[in-house]
Amino acid sequence: MTDSHDLVRFNLFQQLVEWLHCNQQDTHKGRFYLERHLPLTEDHSDKELERLIRAHVEEHTELKQQLEFHLQLLQEVRRRGGTRQAVRDAYVNHYGGLVLDIPDWLHVYLEQRSYLVLLNRPERTRRRQAEILQEALKRTEADTKARAEICAALRNEIGILLISGAQYATQELQVKALEEAIVLHKLALKTFTPARYPLQHAQTQLLLGTAYLQYGFSGQDKMLEQAITAFQVAQRTFTQKEHPEEWLKLQTLLGKALLKRPKGKPAQNIEQALEYQQTALLHITSDTPSETLALIHVHRGDCYYLRQAGERTENLIQAKNCYRQALHTFSPSQTPEEWATTHIRLAAIFQALPWQDEQQHDRNLHCAIVCYEEALRTYHPDVYLVEYASTLVSLGYTHKQRLSGDRVHNLQQASRCFRSALHIFTSNTFPAYYRQTLLSLAESERLRKETLQQQPIGG
Repeated sequence: MTDSHDLVRFNLFQQLVEWLHCNQQDTHKGRFYLERHLPLTEDHSDKELERLIRAHVEEHTELKQQLEFHLQLLQEVRRRGGTRQAVRDAYVNHYGGLVLDIPDWLHVYLEQRSYLVLLNRPERTRRRQAEILQEALKRTEADTKARAEICAALRNEIGILLISGAQYATQELQVKALEEAIVLHKLALKTFTPARYPLQHAQTQLLLGTAYLQYGFSGQDKMLEQAITAFQVAQRTFTQKEHPEEWLKLQTLLGKALLKRPKGKPAQNIEQALEYQQTALLHITSDTPSETLALIHVHRGDCYYLRQAGERTENLIQAKNCYRQALHTFSPSQTPEEWATTHIRLAAIFQALPWQDEQQHDRNLHCAIVCYEEALRTYHPDVYLVEYASTLVSLGYTHKQRLSGDRVHNLQQASRCFRSALHIFTSNTFPAYYRQTLLSLAESERLRKETLQQQPIGG
């Protein structure tokens, strides 16, 4: 009797290990395997997985997390009834709609996109990735046999690509991309409902909130309120205990949204935003991805930079330290956008720092110039056209502020920056930026001429 029981347990363990291996290699294969071995979804599998998890408590943290994830997946299949359809629904909830059976022609599109991802040049391939997935979505929507979950997954992927990476060549295109992303995520929510797919629903709310957040920072302040609402909905599912990584991300994003919230008193909103970042920082563990920690530092720095409470200089120093901590993670090769934007933030700090004399002021401005020039080395104009122009304008302002040294040379440098930016900020593409930059150029040239007139002849 004991031998028979041990044999059954041994076979169960073998099947469990085979499923874990299949799922790690390919979630489609893992789903197929589990559908063919439904007894694995019964509660006795939990005990075997729990034994494996206990064996990796002290070491192999990543493997332990993977085993815990698979235990949750099995338990969800059982809660859903332990059927093949339950397996499919649980897999969609955990992995998204593309884990389902997809037609061969869709495989072709996804392989094209995967190839671009493997190039590891997102700043140059995101737009093409979005075009490929948009073509795939159009064809999928026309296929009457295609599952709604597949369309929802494609919509979310496209939405992510539309709002990430470099800004668009005109303000109109930028706003259009943000609006399209919002529509796509809202459509995905019609399929990823909280009742059937709570994890995908929460993830889509997070993506929707991020799109609203960017829209709000682009000038539509009212969208920040909708971003906050979406993040709060996602938090109902992504709790700190069960989904610590997603919870951390939501904490820092909520803080970012509150920072410039139009509703309420600005000073109170900033303090509340800082509390969110401090709470997120307190819950950092050794398992927290370094990119998440770096973003928390950046958002925390933003809070200190805008903070109205406390002593201004101390707040600026705190902000500077936060940005520098983030730069320990970011790099110009792996995270070029984050590297550049953090340097631009640092430049703003150096420009805002108080100074006792003109020498100290000039030193601060020189540090700001170094930061802007570092950002420009990352912002290649063939990819980051708008960011490149914006940084040139900021660099021009900084040169214009410098009173020490060769004043005429400083103003010539400023004019050169403004002129270069005006090749991008035209009256048709960015009318507001065009007018501001043109006025700055005119002022820089006026100051240069006045300085030349004040110089002694032959000086």
